[in-house]
Amino acid sequence: MLGLLNLQKIGRRLARVDHHLLQTLAVRIGAGSLSDAVAECKRQLQGAFPELTRKGVEDQRLAQATTWAERLGIDPDFAAAVLFGAISESCRMQMNFLHQHFKDQETDVEKDPEAAWRFHREELLRLTKTVAPHYDEGYAKEFFGTKVYLRFEKGELGRLIADLEDHQLALDLGCATGIKSIMLSEHFRQVVGYDVSPDMIERAKARLKTESSSMEHIAFAVADLEEGIPQEDASVSLVLMNLGTGSDIRNIDNLLAETHRVLRPGGAFLFSFYNAGSLLAKIGFLPWPTSLAAMIDQDKRCLEVHFEKEVFLIYARPHTIDEIKQLFSASGLMIQEILTHPTISAVLPEDILTTETFKSYADLIETRRYRQAIMEAEDNESARDALGGVDEALARSPLHLGAYILVVGAKEKR
Repeated sequence: MLGLLNLQKIGRRLARVDHHLLQTLAVRIGAGSLSDAVAECKRQLQGAFPELTRKGVEDQRLAQATTWAERLGIDPDFAAAVLFGAISESCRMQMNFLHQHFKDQETDVEKDPEAAWRFHREELLRLTKTVAPHYDEGYAKEFFGTKVYLRFEKGELGRLIADLEDHQLALDLGCATGIKSIMLSEHFRQVVGYDVSPDMIERAKARLKTESSSMEHIAFAVADLEEGIPQEDASVSLVLMNLGTGSDIRNIDNLLAETHRVLRPGGAFLFSFYNAGSLLAKIGFLPWPTSLAAMIDQDKRCLEVHFEKEVFLIYARPHTIDEIKQLFSASGLMIQEILTHPTISAVLPEDILTTETFKSYADLIETRRYRQAIMEAEDNESARDALGGVDEALARSPLHLGAYILVVGAKEKR
């Protein structure tokens, strides 16, 4: 009995399932996938030219696949053929990885923390140079979980600003292309945005020229926040560091001390960190791309950012709630509220909340860009809003399972 089903509706559902299968395969054999990790492990164990195939291990995987297939009602031979194809493609990807990444003299960043720090800093600057021209057009907007978080963060920031008595100067730390800085300019007499990336600051300054209203009270500058905040004592009304950027700072205790120094008495702050105790962290590995634009790789101990076909590994340290409390207490800053968000959205596949409005297979094949197909699909607004409501309700839960930690507070009044 078909009920409300028809061939067109079934076809759209098949397209969604097929897309999800391809996403899962990308986690196994795509750029920055498990195949790259396998190649790196083999290189470390066996040298520059490791043995890519391991017949005994692969035979065991094929045998396991046939067992799973029988349980699921799938032809075992078909399942073995599919897995054999994935294994073969994985070997090809491993060969490409070794060819592109092996160097005769390579610093072992795993054993040298300073070398690792320099590597991650170079990756950050490379990422920002690559992303800056596209950042405003949708880098973060493509990902449902990131959109949900930014909307939540914006609401909390708005409440903080509304309660603030002094609206003289706001700092946007890690300002990127200045999106938040311009938002802050509606509420403060002066706004300064700092970022370590010259490319992001260049884009931020260019943005000012395209705004219709006067932006003379906004300034942008390149600054390494690891070294401090280039601002006078007790001169700032609000300090903002959003979207997990607090975890990007290695010397975070110094930055918090600097925040206390530059804030006026009664001045407020909003900091965002990656949550070491999140549901996403507790699950560990997800066999599909998540709905977040970036996520902490628990094994590589860094932030893994996917953009187009490249993968960037950036320094980021997730914190526990207890660590956050200790850091802010030591700095002299008063915490008013700690929230975590999103919890559920962070672990869902990125295309889960689209309606069944995928384009035809012909269009998918023509574009060969599956993310574009998702962006052209319509959001399932009712499901999105319901899930957003669940995540907002969980934000103040004592379980603290959200992907980001949001810390809101102030400097004590004299």
